[in-house]
Amino acid sequence: MSRTRYVKYSLYSIIAALLIIDALWLGSKLWSRIKPAPPPIQYTWKQLNQQYVDSLKSALEKMLLDKDHPGAGMSGEEFDRAMGASMAMMGHTVSFELTQNQRDANVIKTYIDCRLTADGKFKAGLTRLDECMMGWPIIELYLSTQDKKYANAAKEIYAFLDKTASTTKDGTLQYSADNPDDRLVDSLGLVCPFLSYYGKVFNEPKAQELSVRMLKDFLEYGIEPRSGLPCHGFSTSRECPLGLIGWTRGAGWLMLGLTETIRHLPATSSYRQDLCDEFRKLTDTLISWRKADGCWGWNANKPDCHLDTSGSSMIAYSIERAIHSGFLDVSYYLVTDKALACLVKNTRSDGLVDNSLGDSGGVGIYPQIYGPAAWAQGPTTALCILILDRESSSDSRPKNRL
Repeated sequence: MSRTRYVKYSLYSIIAALLIIDALWLGSKLWSRIKPAPPPIQYTWKQLNQQYVDSLKSALEKMLLDKDHPGAGMSGEEFDRAMGASMAMMGHTVSFELTQNQRDANVIKTYIDCRLTADGKFKAGLTRLDECMMGWPIIELYLSTQDKKYANAAKEIYAFLDKTASTTKDGTLQYSADNPDDRLVDSLGLVCPFLSYYGKVFNEPKAQELSVRMLKDFLEYGIEPRSGLPCHGFSTSRECPLGLIGWTRGAGWLMLGLTETIRHLPATSSYRQDLCDEFRKLTDTLISWRKADGCWGWNANKPDCHLDTSGSSMIAYSIERAIHSGFLDVSYYLVTDKALACLVKNTRSDGLVDNSLGDSGGVGIYPQIYGPAAWAQGPTTALCILILDRESSSDSRPKNRL
């Protein structure tokens, strides 16, 4: 064999070896993310009761407090960074708000207290919007305890958001400093609920104005006009949408930001009616793109694609909360009932809500990995709490099940 051919074959061998090593590494990564088949389903729609909600909460507590089980498979650092903790606390937060259940308060308090100093400063500081959704349960703790520590923590979050907004060209919030002109839909669900609630509790109109501005900008530039569905984001420099049309979790983020902002705005707000109209319009659009089972596929404009319980639960929660708050008609209960029936069928016997789309890696990156996740567990729990609250009331709301 000539020296040239020998070198050539040697190079081929090295390349082949590197490809095999790379394939083995990638395979190990994917294998570690594959979830085992769920146990037989324990719950049916007729069994929706406190026992079912308790199973959801127990799973949430493990995500938040069990170091051996953070985030249903995510490391503790990933869980905090990927807004997982805040989404998990959403279930306990809504439950505590409506029932004043001490179990909920203890879980929230335990998780938050270890991240604050005695006077309410964040030990690790604040660097990302993901961390700011934690302000919602912090405000609930402040209202129930009147402990100034929680007021200080809420004020630190608002100061961080206000300062960040002051550095951008349009005066709103960028999701990442790496892409200063991009406004992602995630931001609306992460910070708008806190901003509107903070403005109400601490009498800070500027906070609510920032929330409204972010929502109105997205509704103007981030919606694909033909389908009426939101995109993953929009560019402030080009004033055009970015990313996938109809990412269902993105629609959930937008719905969450809208409903939580509207319910905290004063009745006299000049923005309230416009946002209510936009919320109803988006709700009707999303309903028209549902799957037959009452939930949504991970890409809403393709109903035959894989179910995503995260976006579905966020959308259903937002609709139920809007009815609960009085700015959506009670006929929409039929939508949330059917969505919850689907979510119940996708709940494992240990209380984990299955079939959530994996964590997005950014605009246009949607790994087709499905399993339990905080961004399905938290909203599903919150939805159940609202529906149980509705079912326990004595008014004449529609009761037929779909």
